[in-house]
Amino acid sequence: MPEVPKGYVENLPLNYKHLRNIRKFENVPDEIVKQVRNSYYARVEWGDQKGGELLKVIKVCIFLR
Repeated sequence: MPEVPKGYVENLPLNYKHLRNIRKFENVPDEIVKQVRNSYYARVEWGDQKGGELLKVIKVCIFLR
């Protein structure tokens, strides 16, 4: 897992610090962080795939005009 650079959290804007405290982002187990990242990347990959499919449909529709 990547390390958070020293001083990173202290230099965040106040609203980000507030969100980190509310959401309990400190001391999250590595396994949970890994699951969350895997989920995020899977959603991004799915969105990219669907976006590509949509572009293909748009190109076909334009070509058929």
